[in-house]
Amino acid sequence: MKIINVKQKNKQKTNCIISLVNVTNEIENIELNIDIVVREQLKKNMNISEEMLNKLILEQQIINAKQIAFNYVSYKKRTKKQVIDKLKQMNFKNEEINLAIENLINNKLLDDEIYAKCFIKDIMLTKKIGKNKIFDMLYIKGIDKEIITSVLNDFFIDDTLDTAIIVAERKLKSIKNKPIEKIKQSLFNHLITLIDKKSLEILNDNESMETAEVFFKNSLNISETARIMFLHRNTLIYRLDKIEKATGLNIKHFNDAVTFRLISILHKLSNE
Repeated sequence: MKIINVKQKNKQKTNCIISLVNVTNEIENIELNIDIVVREQLKKNMNISEEMLNKLILEQQIINAKQIAFNYVSYKKRTKKQVIDKLKQMNFKNEEINLAIENLINNKLLDDEIYAKCFIKDIMLTKKIGKNKIFDMLYIKGIDKEIITSVLNDFFIDDTLDTAIIVAERKLKSIKNKPIEKIKQSLFNHLITLIDKKSLEILNDNESMETAEVFFKNSLNISETARIMFLHRNTLIYRLDKIEKATGLNIKHFNDAVTFRLISILHKLSNE
């Protein structure tokens, strides 16, 4: 193929229109970024192979995909799925889409975890919506279930732990008029409905209980808990695993953390 003309497309001088004539004397026009034109030294009367032309067209498509993706996220936060869907609607190929997504992530312009946190903050300021409803709303937007669960735990753990305390306090109120020994026995009986007697030993382990308490106060954040307690991350994980081995409760997970918190409250009340 032979180039018969090269001209700038717009005043910004970012793209050029390359006019080519093929073997059947048909004229084709393609649009290429000016950086490609300069790098390849494309000019009038220059011959170019079909293979090279296809390579340059692919490079231009990747540039286009990156630019459209950038524009799409620049004025409003988007999820990874939303950007992918946008590019698919514009008929970009998977290779081009993947490179555009990678470019946004590398430049910190696309982060589903940050999106989820901002979404929850915004919606909680204007509406009273439950945890499950928010989960569904984020899931529809294409955010990974593990990311949603982790972010929701950061927002809702305090409320749920407060509920656990209320449950324990109600139990105490229901038996407060009984003799002290019967109160303790009643609390103990209620406690072992949640955990077996052998596992109660961990509740008397000061190191484990202190670790769990700090872990709860830091919203199940391993890195922050390790920093505050001046522990190596692996040491902290070992202590948490020790609790799981003793009780069967993995307190790194939200639901098990709430259960263990309730158990520890009841154990404390039964020993006062």
